[in-house]
Amino acid sequence: MLKKRRTKPAEFEKRAEDRAKTLLSTTMATSPIVTSLDLPPKPVANETVGQVVAVHPFLFRPLLRIPVRCCPMSDGNYSDKPCIPTTTVLDACAIVTGNYNGNGHLFRDREGQTPVPSSFLEPGQYFYVVDHDPSLNYPLFASFDVWVPPPRCDVPDHWFSPQCPKEQSLLLPDTRWTNVDASSRSAVSSAAKGLDGQCLLSGYLWPIEGAHIIPMENALWYTARQVSDQLRHPGSYPTRLSGDNVVHDIRNFITLRADIHRRWDKHTFFFIPFNGSFVLYFIGKLADLYSTQYHFRKASFPERVDPYLLFIRFAMAVFSTLREKAVNELPHPRQTEVTLKGVGTTRRRRAGPSAGGRLQTTMEEPDDATMEEQEDDMEEVLSGEGGHGDDVSELAELEDGPKLLVKIFEEDGLELPPDLAAAFIPRDEKIEAAKIAWFEANPQIRQCSEATTGVASGIHFE
Repeated sequence: MLKKRRTKPAEFEKRAEDRAKTLLSTTMATSPIVTSLDLPPKPVANETVGQVVAVHPFLFRPLLRIPVRCCPMSDGNYSDKPCIPTTTVLDACAIVTGNYNGNGHLFRDREGQTPVPSSFLEPGQYFYVVDHDPSLNYPLFASFDVWVPPPRCDVPDHWFSPQCPKEQSLLLPDTRWTNVDASSRSAVSSAAKGLDGQCLLSGYLWPIEGAHIIPMENALWYTARQVSDQLRHPGSYPTRLSGDNVVHDIRNFITLRADIHRRWDKHTFFFIPFNGSFVLYFIGKLADLYSTQYHFRKASFPERVDPYLLFIRFAMAVFSTLREKAVNELPHPRQTEVTLKGVGTTRRRRAGPSAGGRLQTTMEEPDDATMEEQEDDMEEVLSGEGGHGDDVSELAELEDGPKLLVKIFEEDGLELPPDLAAAFIPRDEKIEAAKIAWFEANPQIRQCSEATTGVASGIHFE
């Protein structure tokens, strides 16, 4: 029987602060400090992908598993090791636990003895402790479908900016939003593209498309959760939108290049706040042209885009990393089901324990079956197995993404830009043969793309 002394919150905070000060001098010197968001992209072959694993201390099971990549450094290079802002992991943990009061902290050990002092986390496991109590068996939302988003006032402050502050306004917004044709989804999408004029990531003027932040497959969820009421300007714009069509609010559209839109719809990246801006975070576990070109790249959002919607889109990605074994234990009391059309239906879970949210003064020995499950889970963490679910289609996306744009340019009789011509990366004999055949049929493109050695490593997207 393992004895455990309950620590008072005040004592816990003082002890954590003292340890943080001690660790700060040794860890901050090697912690990456990101100041440049516009470095040239790394070659695909040089990209390293790791994992940050958030662990439930009571269950001793992985809670979230988030892929991490190298970030741009203040010296003009990329970090030697993959990393992720600590605030991003804390936000992710807050989403699945519903804990937005700032009482969640990350520690290197299960007992909450060694806090994480750095502003960035490198690959490894970290224990998410809530309410200053490592023995708390806190509940979890089982999926995005049953998740109830927090009111705007509870979303962390760093998600907002002077351009779109946290406080709501009853003043009428820009008339360019309110006077939009609401006769169809495509009409609103075209209006958004007209206002933006270019892809917010690549700067391309064409081919661009309007992309939903919260997908239209989640229209019923959007309506049931009353998302429109939580935006900077409550209500729907255009105002003629009603029912499930409110998901086509012009503030729920961003403009992306066609192939990037395809990746967005696959949920392979999202946006996070960092240093007063929003940056793209690529969550796929495999390296490809998109991850090396755009990971941690600053996004230029138009004024109409509400950070509350970006926060919800972030939550969608977070739930894709949620570990099933953890959520089976104690369902969140606030979760409610919403019947959705098509994809994203609510997962059915077996009932978890209904009593005893906290441990007593002693930590009971788990039975053999539970111990084996915990050991399997943690072995999976250390081995890096399991994780994000988009890997099945990712290899196909490596080939299909550039080909989508090739097709678009060919259909309009236009010459393919050299950066896209260089996007065919040989990964096996089939792709290599396709590349050779393409360049033989298009010798003028070969002359443009040879300087990049077949890889878009010399291309700069502003």
